[in-house]
Amino acid sequence: MLSIACDLPPDRTMATLSEHSLLASVFALHIGPDEELHAYLPFLERCRSLRCLDLENPRPASTRLLSTPSAPSLTHLDVSFNSSSLAAYSDLLVLLGTLPALKSLWISCSVRLFVRFPDTLDEPTYPYTPLSLSLDEYRTDIFPGCHLPILASRKTLRNLYIWSPLSTAFAIPHVLNEDEDYSTVRAQAIIRQSGKLFEALLIVAPRLHTLYMNAQRTSQPPDNPEPSHLPHLMPLFLAFKELRSLRIVVQLDTDPEIDELGELLNIMPCPLHELNIYFIPLMGQIPGVSAAARILETPTATCLRVLRSMRIVLAVIPALNDIAAMQVAVRPFREFCIRRRITFRGPYIA
Repeated sequence: MLSIACDLPPDRTMATLSEHSLLASVFALHIGPDEELHAYLPFLERCRSLRCLDLENPRPASTRLLSTPSAPSLTHLDVSFNSSSLAAYSDLLVLLGTLPALKSLWISCSVRLFVRFPDTLDEPTYPYTPLSLSLDEYRTDIFPGCHLPILASRKTLRNLYIWSPLSTAFAIPHVLNEDEDYSTVRAQAIIRQSGKLFEALLIVAPRLHTLYMNAQRTSQPPDNPEPSHLPHLMPLFLAFKELRSLRIVVQLDTDPEIDELGELLNIMPCPLHELNIYFIPLMGQIPGVSAAARILETPTATCLRVLRSMRIVLAVIPALNDIAAMQVAVRPFREFCIRRRITFRGPYIA
């Protein structure tokens, strides 16, 4: 099987592979930046051995297709966007409707997308027929229509990774940036798309086995910190039924936030096997991490009863922090794991 990184036009790529009788041997294909997404659809239809496709910043199609070929063998799709063009997202939604075997979908933005949203942002053009997917894994940022793959896979989705902060879903002051005007079309679109993503997350939460979620505050001006949005997550934590791995990004710069996270863990009705916490201390203040260990002190917490693994990651600049101080900061977490014979990993530096 072949793995190909392709910078040639699609017709030349197909001709070269056909000439050497390799078209049926391609397992993975990487398509370089700024290629039209639709230009590769005939290639995907003919290359029945293809399982993994990586699209780098695809360009919107110059023409709209009334129907699209099917790529029945593709199981993994990875798309990275560096564009605010709604047409590009519409093309992606059309493509998803042609991938009946797709199990893993990764969509990422190389910049924080809300910075690039146009001021006149509208909804992307959805396919005429509703999406029907059987995804097991979905990794996403916030972008127009990001909630649709979740809803289309609500019966099968087990592993969900949401990279973007969810604070934008709750319209908390300062979540966009300290100068953002909430009356703009762009700001309202960001809040709307984030809200749809959170609503979709609530729908699939009972069936999830793994969740990576970003619960950090989007902005953090030192003299006017963004309020915590952790209380808004209570319906989500109550909805978990089968979750086994929780990977959460938090800041926990204040005592109320520590208590709020502790309460979220306490109300979870299902036992976790893995808990990964990514701390982003305000201004790199390591001592607050040690204080956060009291989230583990609730003896009745169902989610901690059969915990097997804990991982602590510190998002700090190593050059500005003493390694010994970081070890001290995570010591309460390590001691908790030792007492319960839980595998402890950390501190990792992000």
